[in-house]
Amino acid sequence: MQGEQGNRFKRRTVAMDELKQRQQNKKLRRRVFYASLFFVLIAVFTAVCFIVFFKIKTVEVEGVSRYTEEQIIEAFGVEYGSNLYSFTASDKETELVLELPYLNKVIIERDLPSTIVIHVEEKKPDMYVEISGDKYLLTDNMQILEYTDEPAKLYGLLKLDMEPETVGRCIVGEKLLFADERTGDIIAQAFSDIRAAKLTSR
Repeated sequence: MQGEQGNRFKRRTVAMDELKQRQQNKKLRRRVFYASLFFVLIAVFTAVCFIVFFKIKTVEVEGVSRYTEEQIIEAFGVEYGSNLYSFTASDKETELVLELPYLNKVIIERDLPSTIVIHVEEKKPDMYVEISGDKYLLTDNMQILEYTDEPAKLYGLLKLDMEPETVGRCIVGEKLLFADERTGDIIAQAFSDIRAAKLTSR
């Protein structure tokens, strides 16, 4: 008799434990559900804020001298009213440097809630090359900045006189290529030596 009562008590205890465990699992599932719902709502709210509120109203350009602000903004190519995060800053920085030869470095910043700030650093011509009477301004690494027929822009720059057959490719915005690849290295080294000599003589 006592054995049967003991078994009943054990079964009752096990049933109570199972019931408690089920209740705890149910509470845990509810917590997980509400926590997940909360994070989903936060994500949706954040997405709506980005889409609705963070629209470009102002574009500022800092560090410009060669180009106008309008030229920089036009080359930037993102329209007013677009979402502040509708583009990748690094991609736009690269595009600007490629499109505008005088740009050496570009940093694009987002100033919430509605402003883009474009910081630019410009290159300066170090020399120029004359090919069949046409003159092109160059940097020290042989990048072609522009074609010019203005003597004032050539003042103080080292002159390179090249015959057409010695030039492989001459396109504004790209590096000047020579028929003989060693020519560019020789010129770059010579310019570096000249610059070093000028600094030493000061």
